Amino acid sequence: MVSHAHHQDTDSSYVKDFPRKVTLRIYTGEKLAGFRLSDRSRGEQLKFYPTPALMLGVGVTLRGIGVNIAFKLPFQEGLEDKYGSSRHLDIQVHRYRKQLLLDVFLQHYRGFHLNDKNAVTSIPGPEEYPYFPEMRSNDVGASGLYLFNGRRFSLQSLVNQQDQQLRSAGTWMLGGSLFAHFLSNGDSSLLPINLQMQDFYGTAHPHAIRNYGFSLNLGYGYNLVLYRHWLISLSGDGGLGLGYAETKESNQHSQESWGLNFNGNIRFGGGYNADKWYVGFYTLYRVGTSALPYDQSWLGISQGIFRLAIARRLSSHNRYLVGRED
Repeated sequence: MVSHAHHQDTDSSYVKDFPRKVTLRIYTGEKLAGFRLSDRSRGEQLKFYPTPALMLGVGVTLRGIGVNIAFKLPFQEGLEDKYGSSRHLDIQVHRYRKQLLLDVFLQHYRGFHLNDKNAVTSIPGPEEYPYFPEMRSNDVGASGLYLFNGRRFSLQSLVNQQDQQLRSAGTWMLGGSLFAHFLSNGDSSLLPINLQMQDFYGTAHPHAIRNYGFSLNLGYGYNLVLYRHWLISLSGDGGLGLGYAETKESNQHSQESWGLNFNGNIRFGGGYNADKWYVGFYTLYRVGTSALPYDQSWLGISQGIFRLAIARRLSSHNRYLVGRED
């Protein structure tokens, strides 16, 4: 993940920023992803997830730009034995300024498992859960939010540790989002051939799904400060918009439709945040639901990140590293 912060005028009685310091961090956590196929006419849904992987990473923030590098921790072979293996490229950019939040994501995942073993009549492979090695998900999107009280409310203190929230404050948020989702399973259907529910999606067996959309979003965020250095942060936004979906089957027959889409974002975290040290956690989580061209059928997408971080701020007078004072 790459994150950006920008030093602007703030209410110094509420937010303290550190334009002349370099922030170093070490963290552990994992990326979150998955999708859901729902058939509401039958009251059923199928949830697919890549194999989870715990990561260990290091990062630095200087001149308002944060860069993180993470590696998969060893001793997780048991998860692949249980769920199968997954490969991914997951790039997330979070640019948080005084009155603007910008989140951009680009994700490619290959190798998914079905989270319900009882949804199929049998599991042919050695894995404990139904595993689909050729199943792929490609997602790209962005969301932007304007903060009406950004001078007194900071998410940089939570995400890249560039600020310190000194007093409790909240803000309303208004903006929108754009997205595109692409799902496929090689030459096979996205629906397992040995489903218990043989009438899931009726007679349709989509091999690929394309979904595009946009929405207008409204939200609210609040940072609660306890005893000056302890922070609890919660913000969320939700939106409604228009979406387009197209499904393709093995005979190249396709169906398409326009419909409503819903999405929401949650940012939650907390910890100890002082002049030199930050110790805490945060999670960024996004969910979206779009109509598919079948009767009462929907596609759900989930994306996010969870991290537990320890950060240290170091003073620097090198103008090439931290820039000039304003």
